[in-house]
Amino acid sequence: ISIIIPTKNSEKTLKLCLESIKLQKYPKEQIEVIVVDGYSSDQTVNLAKKYDCKIIKTHAKLLGARYLGFLASKGDIVLFIDADHIMARSDLLLDVVDCIDKGYDVLHLVEESFKPQTLVQRLIAMDRYTNQQISKLMPIHYGTLYPRVYKRQIAERVFRNIPLNVLLRTHEHDDIILHHETLKVTRKHYSLPKALFHIDEASFRRYLKKIFRYGCMESQTKTILERYANAIKLKARLFVVGGMLT
Repeated sequence: ISIIIPTKNSEKTLKLCLESIKLQKYPKEQIEVIVVDGYSSDQTVNLAKKYDCKIIKTHAKLLGARYLGFLASKGDIVLFIDADHIMARSDLLLDVVDCIDKGYDVLHLVEESFKPQTLVQRLIAMDRYTNQQISKLMPIHYGTLYPRVYKRQIAERVFRNIPLNVLLRTHEHDDIILHHETLKVTRKHYSLPKALFHIDEASFRRYLKKIFRYGCMESQTKTILERYANAIKLKARLFVVGGMLT
C-alpha cells in the first residue's frame, strides 16, 4: 500500500496523521508513505523524516502533488489522504485490502470531524455530516464522497485522462476532477464507514488561510477547468443544499 500525503506547512497536524498510520495493524513492511511537500517553511519535512517517509519537493499545486506522489509510489493499492487526516481505526488498511480483494476498484473513505470545539469547527462538522448523508442518497456521480483509494492500474488510467496543465496547476476542485475522471474508468466503488477523522481549523481566519495555502485559482486555471464545469456545478448545488439544511 502506498499512502500519498501532500503537505505545505503542515507540522501542526502531520504528526497525528503519521501516528495513525504507524498504529495500523497492516504489516509495516508492506506500507510506504510518500510526503509530497510544497517547500514548507516549518518543521513539516523534518517531521516526515522522523517517520521514515519518502519525501518529494515540488512547486506543483495540490492535484499535481498527488500525481507526483503516485509516480513515485510502488504499491498495488494507492491511498490519497491529506496532512490533516487521521486514520480513525487501526484496522482501516486491513479493511481497504479486503475490499480491493473483493473486486472493488475504488474506495471512498467516510470522514468525521476530529473533536470539534470552536464554533467554526462545529459548523464545519455539521456541514460535513449533512453533505455526506445527502451523498449516500444520491447517484454515484453526485455527492461529496470522493475516491481516496485506488487499485494501481485504475489510478494510472485516471491520471492519464487528465491534461497535464490541469494536473500541475489545479489546487481547488482537485477532488471533483479525480471523481469525474474515475467514473469514466470504473463504477466499482465502495464506501468505507468511520474511516477518517479530519482536523478542522479552529478559527475562521485560519480556515481561509488554509483554503489559499496552495494559491488562489488564477483566471487561466479557470479556463483550464472548463471541461469540468458541470461536475463543479453539481458539487456547488449540493453544498448549497447542505448549507441550508445545516
